[in-house]
Amino acid sequence: HEGGWVNRLRNLTWALPSARDVYTNLSFSNQYILYSLQAMMLKLIGVDINLAPVAEPGTPFNNEFLDSRAPGEDISDAVIYSGIFVSAMESQGVGSVLKHFPGNTNKDPHKEIPVMEISKESFREILIPFKECTSLNPAGVLLSFVKIPAIDDNLSAFSPVIIRDILNRDLGFNNLVISDDLTMAAVGLSGYSETDAVIKALNAGCKMIMMSSGNFEEVRDGVLVALKEGRISPVLFREACLSVLKA
Repeated sequence: HEGGWVNRLRNLTWALPSARDVYTNLSFSNQYILYSLQAMMLKLIGVDINLAPVAEPGTPFNNEFLDSRAPGEDISDAVIYSGIFVSAMESQGVGSVLKHFPGNTNKDPHKEIPVMEISKESFREILIPFKECTSLNPAGVLLSFVKIPAIDDNLSAFSPVIIRDILNRDLGFNNLVISDDLTMAAVGLSGYSETDAVIKALNAGCKMIMMSSGNFEEVRDGVLVALKEGRISPVLFREACLSVLKA
């Protein structure tokens, strides 16, 4: 429930303005009030965790894809907006989920494999909003499907470097880590079946998997076989289960 053209509740509730509209037109205090009221509404209809906000700063290499989902074009815009959103949601008992870590490009992962061609220094800059907002103890962080050659050759949701080294160790975040939807083309084009993708995500440090295809039993069975054969770390699998239960 982030607002704008990404509206999963359009058949249930009123429209919510986009992040860009809210950040541009409302004072910080009114942004907090708006999102607090939205959190109250979510609780009333039975929603406990909200896969929002988009904590990525708008940049020339992602504006075409993110559009008004990013609040502004500066790092400080993303830090301020995301902090208000998380604080407002959490104040009403609704867990917020920062997304899409570590970022996106102008290429749509629903259709192709995005590749982020940036330096390690620029990469550290785009992580600043996530670093600042993880200190607010949000319920989770949702991972994108992007390759960053300067960091790792794996898609970000399948990368132990991105998840365990950077998100867990460097940023100190140890709540829910959720993959984006495995039915995206970026996954299949990388050569992974859904079951293979789940196994790779769990071994990389994902705690929860998003999957809209509905092939849950098939993937579950594949995961159980992989556990039995030692192709999934039992330690990481236990950590994932405990993280979900904690949330």
